[in-house]
Amino acid sequence: MKTILKEGQPKQQQYSFVRLTSSDLESVYDLEVKATEELPGIYIAKNRDFLKTCLEGRFTVGIMANQNLVGVLIISISDGNTGMYAEMLGKNLQAGELVAFREGSYLLPAFRGNSLARELASYSMRLLAEEGIKEVYSAVGPDHYRQLNRLTRGYGAVIQKLYNAISSGTLRYLMYYPGQQTYSLKDAEAVPAADHSRQKELFEKGFVGTRLEFKDKEVLIHLQKPE
Repeated sequence: MKTILKEGQPKQQQYSFVRLTSSDLESVYDLEVKATEELPGIYIAKNRDFLKTCLEGRFTVGIMANQNLVGVLIISISDGNTGMYAEMLGKNLQAGELVAFREGSYLLPAFRGNSLARELASYSMRLLAEEGIKEVYSAVGPDHYRQLNRLTRGYGAVIQKLYNAISSGTLRYLMYYPGQQTYSLKDAEAVPAADHSRQKELFEKGFVGTRLEFKDKEVLIHLQKPE
């Protein structure tokens, strides 16, 4: 557990980053309900059974303030025995190979604006790295430009591919969190966000979306090849 005192906060206001367990299910579900109410169509609702599975995976983390859960980052883990994300990732997972998937994150409005969400994400990535889980993914709707911009600029994620969600059939971007990575300036192209055909062509050639550009009334996605 890591406890920090945020500058300018009352002395009693401390935040703890904690690893959550199945005993935290109801508190996590309460935040899940708040997230879906605040972000309809953006935040993908998850039921109690799925949340319980994520909590049993031991990598879902949260922020505690005055003994209350005020933020959560839900992580699911897939291995080679179940391969639940093999089709989405476009590869077969080997037995014993673990892959993490960020299923959703939410922070109560009163606690935003002080980098807590980013610190929670960093805490989660450290836990995953400590146990040898190097591949971390998430999914975002292709027209959720604000969220895509936040993940690419603030969290170092890249857009790896377009796919149709198995459960709903809706189009989604697969986001990958590669850590330290450099990208080619030569093999680069800015593609309109609505031009999914061209994006798919470049994804198949090994390009990834590294950032968004808001130009006049158009949104461009900059795609580059990793070096």
